[in-house]
Amino acid sequence: MKIDTDYLIDTDIIIYWLKNKFQSINDKFMEIEEHRLFISSITVAELYYGAYNSSKVKENSQLVKELSSEINVVNFDSQAGKHFGKIKARVGWSEQTNSNIIDNHIEVVGLRSSVEPTRAARGNQKKKRGIC
Repeated sequence: MKIDTDYLIDTDIIIYWLKNKFQSINDKFMEIEEHRLFISSITVAELYYGAYNSSKVKENSQLVKELSSEINVVNFDSQAGKHFGKIKARVGWSEQTNSNIIDNHIEVVGLRSSVEPTRAARGNQKKKRGIC
C-alpha cells in the first residue's frame, strides 16, 4: 500500500539511502509514491558540499546532479528565509542551525519531515551494536 503523504527528505536520510545504509529507509521509500518525495534546495547544496569534499568528486557530484533532476526540489525562497530569520532571532545561532533551517523549510512548504524515521533507524542501529 502506497503512502498518501508528501515528504521533505532530510540530507542525512538521502545520504543513508544513497549508501543503502538502513533497510528501513529503503523500505519506507518503497511505500511512498515518487511524486510525493521532495528535497530542499538546501539539501542539494549540502550534498554538493559533501561531493566536493569527497575523494570521488566527479562521481559524487554527478550523483547529486542526477538525484536533483529526478526528485522534486523545493526552493528555499524568501518566505522560508523570512520564517527562518524570525526563528534565528528568537533562538540564536547554534550547532543545530542546519537542522533548524530544514525544519523551518518543512513548516513553510507544509510537507512532512523524514527525520523521525531516521532517528528511529539510528536508534535501532545503536541497539544492534550494543551502544546505549
